[in-house]
Amino acid sequence: MKTSYLITLLTAFLIIGNVSHIDAQEEDPYKDILFMIIDGDYEKAVSKAEKITDKDKTHREPVPYIYASMAYFEMSKKEEFQEDYPRAFRDAIKNAYKAKRYDKENAYMPQFTNYIGELKAEIMREATFQYQSENWRKSITYSKYVTRIDPEDISALLLKGVAEVKGRNTYQAKTTFEEAKEALKNFTASDVSLDSKDAYLYAVMEYAKLMAEAGTKANAQPYIDAVASIYEDDAEFQNFTDGY
Repeated sequence: MKTSYLITLLTAFLIIGNVSHIDAQEEDPYKDILFMIIDGDYEKAVSKAEKITDKDKTHREPVPYIYASMAYFEMSKKEEFQEDYPRAFRDAIKNAYKAKRYDKENAYMPQFTNYIGELKAEIMREATFQYQSENWRKSITYSKYVTRIDPEDISALLLKGVAEVKGRNTYQAKTTFEEAKEALKNFTASDVSLDSKDAYLYAVMEYAKLMAEAGTKANAQPYIDAVASIYEDDAEFQNFTDGY
């Protein structure tokens, strides 16, 4: 098991039995899909998960969507699946979003924090790459994928907003920055996982640069202050803030 979130998920089916409509003594009814993923049977896992999500009775069950997302995510990393599953990464994102949408009481998603963190980090790497390539629209699209899964991810909101400004969509950028401002009210340093540290650092600095260019540095200061403790030993962040 090379993927860290799968190690955590070995015990997930025991935890899930304590939430929602499942009896406290009952195991995850979809644990066989999880073990297919752990065993590397990704296609089989996708097939089983999608048979469940296609049924009217279980169409709104969040867990099969998460497992489908995991299987697609693993396939997206492997060359052998590229020809038959060219949209595996997009399908991983789509299924994670559906799981989030159907988990209205947030009863299941917290059990999959590690996986969601790794998926978001990969999406943000693509969003950052597109941003650095000045493909503003694509950067916005990928950042938006993250906000669909986690509406309060400040790194995605800030990068999306800056890309919107650079793509000359200032009206939407204003809305996005308002969303980031609201998300900041609930932000704590613990929201930044090891997987998301690079994305937060980059997004906060790019937003701060944009505000400096606009002569409104004060707008960026709350974000800089919010993440300061996370990057107190980071030379890049310290050099940036020392000259800000």
